[in-house]
Amino acid sequence: MQLCKTDDDRARLLVGLGEALARQSRYPEAISTWRKAIDLYLALSDLGRVARLFARAARAAWWSGNTPLNLALCQEGLQVVSGAPESSDLAFLIHETARAYHFNGVPIPSKILCMQALEMAERLDYVEVQADALTTLGILPDQSPQESIDALKRAIDLAESSGLLIIASRAHTNMGSMVKAYFGDLEGARFHYQRALDIARMRGVVQEELFALETLVGVSLEKGEVQTVEEVLPVLERLIGELTNPASALTIYHFIKSVLYFWQGAWDEALNLMRENRDIVRRSGDLQNLLNINMNFVGTILEKSKFGLGVDWSEAESALEESLTLCERGLGDLNMPLCYYAFVRLEQGKVSEAEAYFSQTSTNGSKQSIIWSQILINWTRAEIAGVKRLWHESDLAFEQAYNLIKQFDQRWFKGRIAIGWAEMLIAQGDPASLERARGLLVESYVSFATMRAPCYLERVEELRRQLHDLSLAQAAVQNEVVQEMAQAKRVQKSFLPEAPPKIAGWDLAAVLEPARETSGDYYDFIPLPGERLGIVIADVADKGAGAALFMASSRTLIRTYAAEYPESPAQVLAAANHRLVVDTHAGLFITLFYAVLDPALGQLIYCNAGHNPPVLFNPDLHQATQWLTKTGMPLGITEDTVWEEEVVVLNSGDVLTLFTDGVTEAQNKAGEFFGEARVQVSIEEFLANQRDTRSSAKSTLDTLLDRVHQFVGSAPRSDDITLMVIRRT
Repeated sequence: MQLCKTDDDRARLLVGLGEALARQSRYPEAISTWRKAIDLYLALSDLGRVARLFARAARAAWWSGNTPLNLALCQEGLQVVSGAPESSDLAFLIHETARAYHFNGVPIPSKILCMQALEMAERLDYVEVQADALTTLGILPDQSPQESIDALKRAIDLAESSGLLIIASRAHTNMGSMVKAYFGDLEGARFHYQRALDIARMRGVVQEELFALETLVGVSLEKGEVQTVEEVLPVLERLIGELTNPASALTIYHFIKSVLYFWQGAWDEALNLMRENRDIVRRSGDLQNLLNINMNFVGTILEKSKFGLGVDWSEAESALEESLTLCERGLGDLNMPLCYYAFVRLEQGKVSEAEAYFSQTSTNGSKQSIIWSQILINWTRAEIAGVKRLWHESDLAFEQAYNLIKQFDQRWFKGRIAIGWAEMLIAQGDPASLERARGLLVESYVSFATMRAPCYLERVEELRRQLHDLSLAQAAVQNEVVQEMAQAKRVQKSFLPEAPPKIAGWDLAAVLEPARETSGDYYDFIPLPGERLGIVIADVADKGAGAALFMASSRTLIRTYAAEYPESPAQVLAAANHRLVVDTHAGLFITLFYAVLDPALGQLIYCNAGHNPPVLFNPDLHQATQWLTKTGMPLGITEDTVWEEEVVVLNSGDVLTLFTDGVTEAQNKAGEFFGEARVQVSIEEFLANQRDTRSSAKSTLDTLLDRVHQFVGSAPRSDDITLMVIRRT
């Protein structure tokens, strides 16, 4: 310095010395040295060099982790060179100021200054600032994914083609972060981080190499590649040992260690490292890093609570409040702290507050659509719905979150969401849900085994044991239910007539094919005074055991009131209906055809309570001559319902066919119904082809039943089938 003859020579020497110090990561010394050079250039009125040196000093402050100093130097520099003409150096300082505003959480001037620097550099054809400004533009908020990617591609092309290695390294780092955030492309991110590391090693700057290596390790963490991370840790330790001021680099190293502690279930060790990190970045003013630490801090507290350990919720809430403020300043995605707040409130049992925070999340609030936001929002929605036992909504949200995370191979999140989904399915408890939970736990186990995460493997095993016990209990219950249903089937079958009654001059046949163990259909023949016969065919509007019980109650009531009102079907139905509505409160109803037959006269007095109309066939025409249509509504709906009675006379050879909707609504594989038309055609064709006009009621019934079976084929049965044929001989 003493050999320099002019201030210009001394200033040049100080600039070079500052660069040498910065390359050794001795940033405070570099800044101090450049300030001396700035004073000399100010005396020489060289505002261009002053602007550039303020920008270099500000970048050095950023590398040291001191973002407030980064912004303060930029603001001071702009004030000092105020009024200077356009130049590449001024563009350099304006761009650095744009970066400083961004990392200090002031987004609006950041975007304005970045565009100003870019446009000035383009006018001056100055590639260095063009590439650097595009690199910054690619990570600013309120950019669409495509706008960000396009800016970063241009930055990489300009920097690499012009040999601007430090900018190329930064552009690749930002590109890696964006393809990961927007598209979940971890391998794409790995490629760009590796390229940034290669360039940093070419430059030989320890701080730059360390930064690039730590971002690369971050991908291995997300993919759960424990061995790779453990192999890199000694390299990181060596590089950190070469730094004069390692505080900033130590925060990322501690973050990596805290994640490994987290996976092992060493929650307190992880939290202590995070607290230490938070103190460092708060002192330096590194807001971006502070946000990341806070989110991981809250996530660790949540997991500790999930494993049944006590936590300090005030620490989590304080971190979340700070994170909300930082995100509102453009430093991160607001959805993340909102979702984490919802998780915290769920853990505290405050469901309504969780919903209030979740209601503020959005995927439509900006041009950006970050993949992790979509995953986190669906996961949060699933957990809230699960707590409220809204199983279908929870299931759908878990499925959406899980399908997204599977595409990106983030192993911890994949395994963790699978556990949450399985827990919901186990709580739901039906056999299909338990089977799905079993598959999810297998997938979760594979993820955590790869990560060597013993606490999560133990949790999966605990859930598998719980699932096994539930399955055994369900099997026992199911066996008991099967036995009970078999007994119910035997009891219900005993309600049906053993055989149709034998009446001179008449031929009767009937059949019931239940779709399940028990049936909601039934038919009956009731002996009445004066040698009359009560005829019943009925269908409860439901399936299973409940319908069977309702059917049994209806049968008893019809038989009771048939004896009391032997000549009036309308009075029988009215009395039975009154008792069903008043006494059962089952919420069920039954369609029913009830008739009283006088065999001597062939007279049939009937009421059709909302049932499928029986059809009467003429023996000579072999055609349907009359449908015995509805005369009132089904039983069990309203208390004071009345029915009209109708009368029809069956002559010699007439065939009356009665059936439930299991016949007309029988479906084939194409989804077609058998329908009334096929009922009519089937019987007409059978009667027309019979040379012996005395063909039995059973042969008529069997023909129709065969037609139904042939029509349905191998399609699944969904309803009971009941048929009755009455023929006057």
